[in-house]
Amino acid sequence: MQIAVLEALRCPAPHAPGPLIAALHRRHDGDVREATLGCPACGAEFAVRDGWAWMGDAVAPTAGERPDDDALTRAGALLGLLAGGGVVALAPAWAEYAHPLVALTDVAAVVVGPPAGFSTGDGVSAIAGTRALPCAAGTFRGVALDAWVAADDAALASWISGCAARGRVVAPADVPVPPGVRELARDTRHWVGEREAALATPPVALQRAAAARAGGAR
Repeated sequence: MQIAVLEALRCPAPHAPGPLIAALHRRHDGDVREATLGCPACGAEFAVRDGWAWMGDAVAPTAGERPDDDALTRAGALLGLLAGGGVVALAPAWAEYAHPLVALTDVAAVVVGPPAGFSTGDGVSAIAGTRALPCAAGTFRGVALDAWVAADDAALASWISGCAARGRVVAPADVPVPPGVRELARDTRHWVGEREAALATPPVALQRAAAARAGGAR
């Protein structure tokens, strides 16, 4: 698991999000292989084993077949990965795209709900035991959804929150476009959207100075 992904992890419990405290036990070539993560807010502990962060006990579906070259190129284009850098998050149906995408585009990838025996390292991280994306808001330059993620409203919201403003969101064509995403294009297989930029602060009501003074004079 890459340090950048480890630092972005958040406790999935329903309290204010904050960084987890990490005790690193084993690293290899810049990847964290073994670690213990603790939540200072609720005391929950999570383990990193063989590069997988275990954040719960949810069971993901079996991933699809390894993509061919055309499918891989298509996935990179949908996620807007012509320029390298940053991290993308992939739902289980996209797990087999992770290593080829990293090699093709020079981005990093994290797979949520990877299949048994999935290998990490070389820019690929894994998060297991959760349908949600338990990371800080705006962490990822793009996210690829599937029906398993979209079936849970709270999990889906966490994926959209985890995508940076104007980052790419990709999903199968039969998955509805969620709130906070503007659809850019679609075909019979997928749609691609853009994460809408949220207002930094709520709008403030304005008053004319004269009116305000008159209201205050008694």
